[in-house]
Amino acid sequence: GDLDNLKANSELASWVASIMMIGALFAGLIGGYLVDRIGRRNTMLALAPAFV
Repeated sequence: GDLDNLKANSELASWVASIMMIGALFAGLIGGYLVDRIGRRNTMLALAPAFV
């Protein structure tokens, strides 16, 4: 598949998954703070460009 072209091994995949989970933790904390401060709609509008 496509992963064969990346020359990734299971250790690298494990690191990527761990870093994503840590990032999700911090994103949830920051997102919750922003929702409390500026509201749901404004938070979505502020963060939407990062996903485009």
